[in-house]
Amino acid sequence: MIAQNKIEEGVVISTQKMSSPNPEVAAQLAMVGDVVTTTQFKKGKMHTQVNSIMMGNNTTIMDSDAKKMLVLSESMNGKTYVMKDIDPNEEEVDKFDITKGDETKTILGYECQEYNVAVNEGGVKMNMTVFTTDKIKAQNEQLNKMGSKLEGYPMYMKIEMNQGGMDMIIESEVTKVEAKPIKDEVFSLKIPEGYTNAQAAMEEGK
Repeated sequence: MIAQNKIEEGVVISTQKMSSPNPEVAAQLAMVGDVVTTTQFKKGKMHTQVNSIMMGNNTTIMDSDAKKMLVLSESMNGKTYVMKDIDPNEEEVDKFDITKGDETKTILGYECQEYNVAVNEGGVKMNMTVFTTDKIKAQNEQLNKMGSKLEGYPMYMKIEMNQGGMDMIIESEVTKVEAKPIKDEVFSLKIPEGYTNAQAAMEEGK
């Protein structure tokens, strides 16, 4: 495989699979099917679209200069949005126990470095194996929480967790990388018409 060039603007497509050692849980997760994520990136900005038959459509837009993240969700319950700050504080970063692994893996021609991550978030313990490349200069929502502790863009990620007594394994791997110009309006933090504030809707429902 030829060593790949650095990409600072373009599109990354990845596929996520969920499984479980528990046959009943595995059967439920199989109904969700593969989840395809399309990420467009440019100069510290990111636009990620996730399409799932079972979970609906979700769009995440991050702007590292504005330090803001907009999450748009479409489901049977309607269209909602959440606007968040993305500058991770020291307390959040310290939740992650990150060690650099000994392995490397080549994915789509990119040599990737292994990292092992352990975190307990909201009472849920997660162990993650991540392989990142320094050739793709793009934001990533999950890795952004870790601050500068973990470098690069994740080409492969395996998360092992137990949620509500259910053992789950989530594997995500990049299947396509394309360098291409992306229009600035793709990264707009303006809330589209027809979306309601998810936080306000939750408080009304209390």
